[in-house]
Amino acid sequence: MLAERHDGTWLAGTPERHLLVEQPQTFEERLEIARRCQAEMDLGFPFVVDTMDDAVDRAWAGWPDRLYVVDVDGVVVYRGGKGPMGFRPDELESVLAEMVEFYGQ
Repeated sequence: MLAERHDGTWLAGTPERHLLVEQPQTFEERLEIARRCQAEMDLGFPFVVDTMDDAVDRAWAGWPDRLYVVDVDGVVVYRGGKGPMGFRPDELESVLAEMVEFYGQ
């Protein structure tokens, strides 16, 4: 969850783990927020950080939510619809099952 508050700060996290942060003005500030979220929220997965022009966000159309599956070679093998209304859990489950079978996990 990432939500902007009326005072210009952001609430990042889940109901159990959240962190209040200021809107970053530089890439270094954005990196520091990502580092804090990763360290303090202990979500258990790697973070990637978009540039200040939000090029990745625009290219992948990740807002409000979007589910992607990327294989080990970096190829997008599934691109879900814009969520939450565009989510198709059965499609996603099928793609993940095929990948598990293919990669032998």
